[in-house]
Amino acid sequence: MTRRIPISRLRIVFGLAFLAVACRAGHQDKTELRKPLAGEESNQMQSSYIQPHANPQLNSFLDYDVTAKGKKAWKFRYNDTSIPSNAQYLHLIDETRAVVDFERVFFAVNLGDRRTLGFRDKSVNTFIRLDEEGGFWFFSSHLLLRVSFEAFDDESRTGDLVPGLGDHSDLLCFAPREEDFIAGMLLLPYPKRHDISFALIKMKYGALLQEWKRAIPDTVIRTPVYGNGRTVLAYRDTISLVRSNNLVDRAVTGSFLPLSCSVGPDNLLYSVLQTEKGYVLAAHYDSGEPVWEIPTAVTAPVQPPVVGKHGLVFLVGAGQLEVVQDGEILWNAELKSDTPSATVTSNDRLLVADGDRIICFSAEGKTVWEYVDEEGDHFRTPPVVGPSGSVFVASDGAITRID
Repeated sequence: MTRRIPISRLRIVFGLAFLAVACRAGHQDKTELRKPLAGEESNQMQSSYIQPHANPQLNSFLDYDVTAKGKKAWKFRYNDTSIPSNAQYLHLIDETRAVVDFERVFFAVNLGDRRTLGFRDKSVNTFIRLDEEGGFWFFSSHLLLRVSFEAFDDESRTGDLVPGLGDHSDLLCFAPREEDFIAGMLLLPYPKRHDISFALIKMKYGALLQEWKRAIPDTVIRTPVYGNGRTVLAYRDTISLVRSNNLVDRAVTGSFLPLSCSVGPDNLLYSVLQTEKGYVLAAHYDSGEPVWEIPTAVTAPVQPPVVGKHGLVFLVGAGQLEVVQDGEILWNAELKSDTPSATVTSNDRLLVADGDRIICFSAEGKTVWEYVDEEGDHFRTPPVVGPSGSVFVASDGAITRID
């Protein structure tokens, strides 16, 4: 592998807090819709940086049909370095070009020739987003940079300064659009800043348009963003929807601790909540009004709810999988790994990376096929699907294509 970009600096950032807060007592059991009171602070948050996902809605939906039959087409090593990180996500530009988010760095990989072009350092507290022109966005310190795959190592690009982003913050959401972008950050304490706060900014590339900050003494989870720019802020006892003009116009309140949430292709908000009576999966309209709520056995979700285009909701937890539709549990399955990851396709196939195996489930819960890595590699990234229907997945060292 040709190393084209040396790592000049591997940044060590403030450790991320995991969700470990019990729900407060003395509140109603059912969630209810209410509007925030005038001047009322919407309190509380902190961060759990879980695996980045392919779109700002965090629903892990890919709009391709999977046609793979579970047979290995090829496998090759993209990483021969000793970088102390793990593969986070495999971004497939097309079936010949990919970018592996490796937390501290990213790798640019030519899948057609099965060779690694090189790697470049990125901020460990951020993630990558693809654009619609064959390039991608990434963050380096306080800068947002947009590069093409072919010129990924072009260091002459200056990028856009993102206020608040740096060593003492975590990027929780990033939604790029043609004329502007939305970014949400958890601002962590350091000697010059003693409080935790959440900042939501809207920027025209190169110029700040709007900024909204809120002090948050509690826990916040990663924040999905609707296509119209509304951002979901989920913290203890409250799930708020913030418009792109930074007005908090709706909230779901109750006595609960949100563990994860995503916005489905159906535009419903799906949330896993810890309540005084147990764990529930709840669905809400984008108005904030409830649709349904159901108890769930998934008490430690490892990614936000995975949602298909026909309303199937897949909850992926440590060693377990549960599937729900219209407020009813359809089926469940046991998994081997404590850190599985999944993707759902347009033909309602669920692809699960479960340790050293990839499982393809049908909508009815049948195992369509199972692929087991003969070398015992642990698959780190959610499986992704190319236009041809083939499946691609990465471990810390290798990328595998399954036909």
